[in-house]
Amino acid sequence: MLPITVVTAILAGCSGPTAVEPPTPPRFEAPERIPEPVSTSGWEDSGYITPDGASLYFTYLRIDPITFLRSGEIRVIGPTRPDWPTVPPFDTLGAELYRARWAGDRWLEPEHLGPVINLPQGFEGDEWVSEDGNRILFSDGNPSLPDRPVSAIYYAERAAGQWAKPVLASTAGFPFLPGDENPHLTRDEATLFIESSRPGGVGQQDIWISTRVNGRWSPPLNAGPNVNSAGIDGSPFSLDGRELLWDDKGGGQGIRWASRRGEGSWSPSVVVLPGIFGDPSVTLAGDLYVVGGRATAEGFEADLYRARRR
Repeated sequence: MLPITVVTAILAGCSGPTAVEPPTPPRFEAPERIPEPVSTSGWEDSGYITPDGASLYFTYLRIDPITFLRSGEIRVIGPTRPDWPTVPPFDTLGAELYRARWAGDRWLEPEHLGPVINLPQGFEGDEWVSEDGNRILFSDGNPSLPDRPVSAIYYAERAAGQWAKPVLASTAGFPFLPGDENPHLTRDEATLFIESSRPGGVGQQDIWISTRVNGRWSPPLNAGPNVNSAGIDGSPFSLDGRELLWDDKGGGQGIRWASRRGEGSWSPSVVVLPGIFGDPSVTLAGDLYVVGGRATAEGFEADLYRARRR
């Protein structure tokens, strides 16, 4: 007689393949502004929450960059944070990376990531940080800096609480090209999402995907027309490589979502958080953290927000 486990397997096989329900778009409550000391009158951008929700990374500017880019007016709107640059003009025009820790009932005063990551004359942003806090990708660049003369994505590792000197990420094996932005890895660090205007794209700026095989990154593939539009699509985020969040930069539609249907194929995208929001990241509990922009009587401001998963 055949073992019962074998009989069960045969009968299951005769009934045809088991249908796997595709993921459904997440639903969120109305976003709530994260209060001080995280969000201030300054410009909080490039927010990134760790999977456990315990650390929130972001880049900070004291000025209103939209007004500056549009008119050249330097409009100082934010306070100085701990370890903020003191050398002009970077005491006003700088951009530095910070981390805020969740204390169980409130966010603590954000901590500067230190002088190895945040050079006094740099413009750090667009960061991804590993779950253990020991690896970081971020953008930076200033022609006057001997360490980071090229505006590009940099990579660094930390050991015994100390960051090593960042290097161009492309020299560390990452498949980046000049002009690439907003790199994000999945939780297992096996899939890389990139915002890029490299040749072969669908629109002005697209989302591209690379996978790590035997320790090497594959040539990035375009995510395709269900994800990428004719405009600018960027700030991609995925915990597992199967569900993708991103924003349509400049389109104002908000945060979009799609799920992977197969190798190189994604479901048609839907907006899951409408409004002027960008830089999505999600905790394991499903809460969505974003940057929210708004116009004021004087210009523009950006803060960090959380939208709870329904």
